[in-house]
Amino acid sequence: MLTQTMSTDAVQLIKNAQIESACNYLQFVKMSEHALTPTRESAEFAELTLRSPYHTTVPAEGKDVIPTDLQIKLPEGYYGRIVPTTDLASSPHISIGSVVVDAEFRGNLSVLLFNHSKYPYNIYRGDKIATLICDKIYYPELDLVERLDDTTWRGARGFGSTGLNILYNRFLKFYLCFLQSKRKQVSYVKI
Repeated sequence: MLTQTMSTDAVQLIKNAQIESACNYLQFVKMSEHALTPTRESAEFAELTLRSPYHTTVPAEGKDVIPTDLQIKLPEGYYGRIVPTTDLASSPHISIGSVVVDAEFRGNLSVLLFNHSKYPYNIYRGDKIATLICDKIYYPELDLVERLDDTTWRGARGFGSTGLNILYNRFLKFYLCFLQSKRKQVSYVKI
């Protein structure tokens, strides 16, 4: 009986290890010969770089959906987020539309680029167009309640209300510095 329990435990450990190792892989398919393999700049980087498989132009003050010609299968319990690359994020004229990639999605992974400039923006084959981040997901159950508990600061104040506290603190620091500088000037005069 003890040997049977030990072997069942060993089998369960092997199954758990197989499931855990399967969770470490993001499977992908190149849908065309133009598709480029996602890359990680370093082993410690959280994101995978997505590159354009084609030359295209995002029109001035326009937008374009750029396919990567990649299909992905995210690890179980994860979802993907497509976010700007550092290069594009530092550009004042190019931005990326927010995209969430659900685990069930098997379409052509695409990137929505916005050009806020008055000039067309050229993208060449191999250019970095976005990064893909894989995050663990939590699926909460929905619970309809009559009323939510209050919070200490924000409460029902809307979008941007937390910034008011930051502005107030900055003003207060500025005012205190101003008062200290006045005291130093006054004490200097007295000496």
